[in-house]
Order: sequence, then structure tokens, then C-alpha cells
Amino acid sequence: AQFAAILRNSPQFSAILRNSPRAIRCRAQFILTPPLSRATQARFSSLDNATAPTRGTALRLVTELALPPLGDCRFAKHAADATAHVPLLPGGKLDLKLSSHFGLLLPLGSPPEGAAASTSHICDRFFLGGPGTFWGFRTHGVAPHDPRHGSPAAAAAAANGGGAAKPPLRDAVGGDVSATATAALSTPLPGKLAAAGVRAQVFGTVGGLHA
Repeated sequence: AQFAAILRNSPQFSAILRNSPRAIRCRAQFILTPPLSRATQARFSSLDNATAPTRGTALRLVTELALPPLGDCRFAKHAADATAHVPLLPGGKLDLKLSSHFGLLLPLGSPPEGAAASTSHICDRFFLGGPGTFWGFRTHGVAPHDPRHGSPAAAAAAANGGGAAKPPLRDAVGGDVSATATAALSTPLPGKLAAAGVRAQVFGTVGGLHA
């Protein structure tokens, strides 16, 4: 179990705040994660190799609880990750990897003024996209996203015949429910790379976020 008190400023720069979506602006304040917040982890692993496994299973469960009386954040956050490696050819020449992730954030207490009744804090939400979460997407590139406020100069240019207005930029706002599933085939690369545990992979991932 881990206990921590963390002071967070979200967002950090006023220039970003001026153009941020409403979902971010209504959360722009200093946040103190209470010192009674507790993160508990449970792990199980039967993998044959910690860095380049080809056989076995692994399970990781994490529960984080932030409660009063101190601090501004009140939530229960749960995450589960499961992985299975199945050898398809002897000697680790071909390996099938199946992995899944599920996360659930339950906000507790009353939201700040201007926020939806069931809205969690953006700092505590799950984000998907980028290496380690959802390959093939930019960092935090998986929805939900909210549009930024438009630039007055760009709006004026469009009104004066400067061409069609461009679609507004959008910022990731995260979600309270996160789920992904991945299937991958891997094989060792030839030569010294195989001895170093370097493998080539073909994979596919499905999943998403829900606010």
C-alpha cells in the first residue's frame, strides 16, 4: 500500500487555459490529493521470462482510494491488467500474446461549480493513445475530446473572406471507464538480436474510453 499527498495545478499555464475546453477550464485550480489516499496492488505472474516472455500468464490489480478529511480529491479508482503468452512453435519461434486492460473511476463527493454532476477530475481519469496504451494513435489520441475555444484572429479572417474556417483543435479530456484488448504474434529476429531478446511483432488492439 502507498500513501501520498500531492499538490497539482491543472492546467499549469494561463495561455493554455484561455483556449482550453470548458471541461478543463472548470477544473483549473490547485488540487491536493489527500494524504489518506491509498493505492493497493496485487500481482500474480507465471511468465517464463520477465523481459521477453513466451509462455505463462500475468495479472495485476490496482485499487486507489482518496478520501477526506484532507484534500480536494475524492474518488475510487480500479484497474486490472491481464496477459497470457501461448507458444505456437517450439523454442519460442512463434508466440501468441493476449492482453487486456480495464479501468474504472468512481468520483465521490460533489463536483465544482460549472462541472457536470457526475464529472470526475481530469487529473484522475484514464487516457488512451500512444506507446504502452494504444499503439497507432497519438498520445491521448483516443476519444473523448472537447473542442478548444477558437482564435479571435482566425475567426475574423474567416469572416472577412479569408477562406473557410478550419475545424477547431480538440483536447483530450479522458474518461472514467477504460478498456482495451490486444492480440499479438511475435517471433525472434535473427542473429545477435535473438540472443538479446529482440522480437518482431504483428498486433491488433481494440478498445476505448467512456466519460
